[in-house]
Amino acid sequence: MTDMSFIMVGNMPRTNKMKPSSQRLLAAAVEVFFEKGYSAARVSDVVVRADVAQGTFYLHFKSKEAIFVALVEMFFEELLAETLGKNPASGLKDADTMRHQICQIWRTILVYCRTHAKMAALVLQEATALPKAERAVLAANYARATDALALYCRETESRGITRSVDPHLTAWVVIGMVERAVHYAVFVAAEADVDAIVADLVMIELNGLLAPAQHTEDEGV
Repeated sequence: MTDMSFIMVGNMPRTNKMKPSSQRLLAAAVEVFFEKGYSAARVSDVVVRADVAQGTFYLHFKSKEAIFVALVEMFFEELLAETLGKNPASGLKDADTMRHQICQIWRTILVYCRTHAKMAALVLQEATALPKAERAVLAANYARATDALALYCRETESRGITRSVDPHLTAWVVIGMVERAVHYAVFVAAEADVDAIVADLVMIELNGLLAPAQHTEDEGV
């Protein structure tokens, strides 16, 4: 992944290549979708919130679905760039360096999603209301993230750091874990210490739930 030079607009990421009017529309769309829900939101609501002409909207986006999809794709693109993009498995030497890297990745995800809480809510809660074609775009973004994680798993296995487990199965399981962890950290326990949550997540992901003594007993059987 490459650094796409994203900066902040309200509670959403954006690339610095965008025009001011599209920036305002995207920032307004986040607010409108979050407040009204995807199904109830209208293009006219976004236009009013952005304080631009109706025609300006259609210069940048074909429909309400299109601007929502643009937000979703930006969200996934930046998260991938900031996590696996900046933490490649090719730089790992052993289990300790992997553990440190996984901590960094989890912390980045949770801090990013707390900072972009409204966007996280749209992806986790509102995206299911998309029409079929747009849901396919969302699914493609999940698949892209899963493919990137599967490559990471293959690399760690080839380096002898992790066990031989189906990388795509592992990737999909971890993606599901990320979804629920974000929901917990952002919407259930928003005031909880992020480093404490990260420590527990890394323990669950890399060590499982059995106590060390239980691991020793099982391995000796």
